[in-house]
Amino acid sequence: MLCAMICSSSADASDVLRLNNGSVIKGDVIETTPGKTVKIRTKDGSVFVYNLDEVEQISKDESSLNESNNTGHRGLDFDIDAGYNINTKGGGGAVAADVLVGKRFNKSIYWGLGAGVNISTGGSTVVTIPVETRLNVFFPIGDSKFTPFGSLTTGYNINTKGGDGSYFVSLAPGFSYPLSSKVDFNFSAGYAHSFYKGGNGGAVVIKVGFSFHKPLVPGEKGPYIPTRDKGLQITFEGEGVNPWNIDQDQKQGMAAVGGSLILGYKMSPNISFGIGYGADWMSFASRTTDTRYSGQDLEGEVKNVSEGWDYMTNNLMHRIFVRGQYRLNDKRFSPIAALDLGLRLYRYDSEYMFENSIEDYRSSYDGLSKAGFFVTPQVGFSWRTTNNSYLEMKLGYTISGSLKEFRKTANWPYGNGSELFVGKKISMAGLFISIGWTRTLKWLSGQ
Repeated sequence: MLCAMICSSSADASDVLRLNNGSVIKGDVIETTPGKTVKIRTKDGSVFVYNLDEVEQISKDESSLNESNNTGHRGLDFDIDAGYNINTKGGGGAVAADVLVGKRFNKSIYWGLGAGVNISTGGSTVVTIPVETRLNVFFPIGDSKFTPFGSLTTGYNINTKGGDGSYFVSLAPGFSYPLSSKVDFNFSAGYAHSFYKGGNGGAVVIKVGFSFHKPLVPGEKGPYIPTRDKGLQITFEGEGVNPWNIDQDQKQGMAAVGGSLILGYKMSPNISFGIGYGADWMSFASRTTDTRYSGQDLEGEVKNVSEGWDYMTNNLMHRIFVRGQYRLNDKRFSPIAALDLGLRLYRYDSEYMFENSIEDYRSSYDGLSKAGFFVTPQVGFSWRTTNNSYLEMKLGYTISGSLKEFRKTANWPYGNGSELFVGKKISMAGLFISIGWTRTLKWLSGQ
């Protein structure tokens, strides 16, 4: 019966296979085996073979004869971006993340509105919230999945400390690549310029992100791709240890925010392992005891004992680690548990500041390099957004050794005298949170 439907349809219209599971596949039927299988080639050149008992109906799509190649998305797009802004003057930069809601009107034009967060990584930490609008112009290349685009973003940065904000404009070329009929991967690199009270400045902007949207054609779910029980995996992840304390406004301890890339292998529907690299921006604050002496040596009379703060800046941490993860079930929503075990590598500098009505000065000591092991048990949930893509959120605790107490002497800048600074140890442990996206690839999957 199905074969007869194929033969009796117009030869010029595209073929439509409606599967028992509700999927709809459009293309050209290139081969049928009576009573057994049907083979179809889709518009992107992919070839799929289905058993006839999987197929509910085969028909012709007459509307395809007048199709206008309009590739606008139905409904709204939901976009998530993350990246880094490298200042062109003065060094440093900012970790950046954005969330936008917009509309892909056709194959060439997208417009959206959104907001985000920028966390500076040079000197004192400044957190700003950009409120922005974005226009993307796409340049499709035939049947290629890679689509170049140009992105124009403009908006206003709100200073969370109540200081002056800044207007900004950014221009960044990039490309988009579809991971499924509902998810696109985006990459862009360009330049952003800010205008603030008393000056202006620029930054090189690098962003990666994902766009979530409805399928292009109503009712079209794309070729049916089964969930892969095994195969190579790639994970992009943003995370932080005590990230709400990143400014360290006179709170003793450490905070860090950053991201990771994990390459792994899915051994079964439940178990996966991987190796990862991460980079985090760290912020420290340590309570410091300042003991003053009346003489040049430390044997003299004690002049004063006071408490100060020792700010540690320019703290980029690298992480190399292995991860094991367990997914409780193979349903769309599943609890997960993970364990990271690895090595932290970082360098930190210190600047002591003491202030009163008579004195206001700073002194510093050389940066120190440090390496230490860490363990991070985590629990959370995984949501399968497509058959082989997962959105994951986890909460855990990073266990790591502390920075030891330090001692430092310095000359008293006003008259004869010396000082002994005793900094309390800093805990490197803390609450861990993360959000990530994982894709099980076709390689080594057997499918």
